[in-house]
Amino acid sequence: MVISTFKGKTLFLGSAPLIYFIDGLSSYQSILSELFKLNDTGGFSFITSTITCNDRHK
Repeated sequence: MVISTFKGKTLFLGSAPLIYFIDGLSSYQSILSELFKLNDTGGFSFITSTITCNDRHK
C-alpha cells in the first residue's frame, strides 16, 4: 500500500480497521498507525458511518 496515494483525499473507514486499531489486534497495526498519523496532521480525511461507531460498543 502506498499511503501517499491518499494525500488530500477523503477515505471511508469501515468498522474492522478502526476497531482492530483501537484494540491493537491487527497484523496491519503499523500501516494503520501510519494512516492515522497522516490523518492527524491533515494529510487526508476519514469518514465513517454510525454503524462503525456503534460496532465498537458491542
